[in-house]
Amino acid sequence: MPLEFTRILWLLPESSNEIYKTQIQGLQMLGATVEPVDYREKVLALGIGDARSEILEMIDDFAPDLVAASFYSYNYELSPEFLRKISSKYSLVVHGGDDEIFGTWQTIYFAQSADAVMTPDFGGRFMYEQLFIPTVYYRSPMLDFLDSVPTTEKSIDVSFVGKCNRADRSTYIEYLQENGVKVETYGRGSKNGFVSRKEFLDVICRSKITLNFSGRPVPSEILKREPWRKYFKHLSGRAFEAARMKSFCLSEYCLGLNEILSIGSEVDVFHDKEELLEKTRYYLEHEAEREEMASRAFDKVKNEFDDLEYLSKGYNLLYERLRDRKGPEKRNPLFRSFDFDVSEVKANFFIFLKLLRLRRFALAFGTIPYFFKFKMSCLVGLWSGIAEQVLNKFFARKDPYC
Repeated sequence: MPLEFTRILWLLPESSNEIYKTQIQGLQMLGATVEPVDYREKVLALGIGDARSEILEMIDDFAPDLVAASFYSYNYELSPEFLRKISSKYSLVVHGGDDEIFGTWQTIYFAQSADAVMTPDFGGRFMYEQLFIPTVYYRSPMLDFLDSVPTTEKSIDVSFVGKCNRADRSTYIEYLQENGVKVETYGRGSKNGFVSRKEFLDVICRSKITLNFSGRPVPSEILKREPWRKYFKHLSGRAFEAARMKSFCLSEYCLGLNEILSIGSEVDVFHDKEELLEKTRYYLEHEAEREEMASRAFDKVKNEFDDLEYLSKGYNLLYERLRDRKGPEKRNPLFRSFDFDVSEVKANFFIFLKLLRLRRFALAFGTIPYFFKFKMSCLVGLWSGIAEQVLNKFFARKDPYC
């Protein structure tokens, strides 16, 4: 399916991210000219103000028919006000990341400046529609561009690849192991340790059952304001990946899974550890049924979610939503919350510290006006940033920016 967009400028928080890189590669294979811009890198090279000015110049020079903007949870370099400058001249789409966690905390504030949103949050997409922002439900999978699936012997009974200490994953895994089920775990902090993408796909391919968990840890600052977030389940790409490798997936239930695969026919789900154990035992004993379900899932993904076909469908649907957009001609005034302001102040404070470490003192002090403009939230944001730096220093926590 040909791509409607021909020139895309993509504002990225990190150009080395493999998901972004494969998405860009796919768009280029579909015929689009794509210009990736690492805005965090520009901010560290030029400072916030000059980086924004250069980005606007780059957009004008490139003359795209679509500008895309992506964010990590700690990226606030591109403010809603700056994004609105872009969307006043060009079609702008905001890519929601982990919207099941950060949709109401971060993405909504950037999205209000955009012409459309692409979000992986099946339920949360209606929030944007309420603001008359055209929304496309679209997951951004890693594109592996596989020509075929290797026919490998299923030598692993049950596997899980990922961070075992997240949410309640270890509880589920240990319960299976305590009841005699052999589970092989991979990823940082697991029994078998970190694996590359190629090794990850090989593990899935060799697994009789691939486990998928939908619980995710939610930052404490969000839980203070939105405590209900800890009960949300999140649709990851694991069921999709297992299907592409012709491996049966047993997934913790989450909203939206049946939009990709048919529950009970192409994938199965569990709601608690007892049901997980029961179904794990069942599918290990019923090989023919398990493999038939994996085969149906493989055919579904191959026919409906092929790498380039899925990418093309998603962006062409975006094109249609932008073309047919309905709503107020005049945009609503930009809104901000106290917590969003605090997060932006804290992020700018981290930029200040990073620039100091790089000995770019003039650029560092040039960031100060960007966190003092928020009055009361400035004090809270600075205090929060200082406290986080202390925790990073004494408890070996990773500073996301520095």
